[in-house]
Amino acid sequence: MEIFIVWIVVGGLVGYLAGQARGRACGGLALGILLGPIGWLMVLCGRDKRQRCMECGGVVVEGARKCLHCGSAIERMFDIRCPSCRERGRVRESLLGDQVECPSCKRTFAASSVRVS
Repeated sequence: MEIFIVWIVVGGLVGYLAGQARGRACGGLALGILLGPIGWLMVLCGRDKRQRCMECGGVVVEGARKCLHCGSAIERMFDIRCPSCRERGRVRESLLGDQVECPSCKRTFAASSVRVS
């Protein structure tokens, strides 16, 4: 019984820390508890979900206004949807209200933020 409890605590803690380093803390916790070292590797080798700078590709600290690597301003991204073909997309905050072209149907429309479900 003690081995099972140690497995859950250690596996979950290491999984959480590994997931936090890749922007996937909850997934890391779950995989660490269920699979132990195999789950840790899955989290560390998986896709990094942290926000990246649009200019240099460096990892952006949550809530930062400027990139620590290149100094460029960090813009928020907003979900948009093409009114004709309903294709989903994302645009920078500075492009909201401007005319953008849908990559799918090539129609231009005014970019406005929508709640994508």
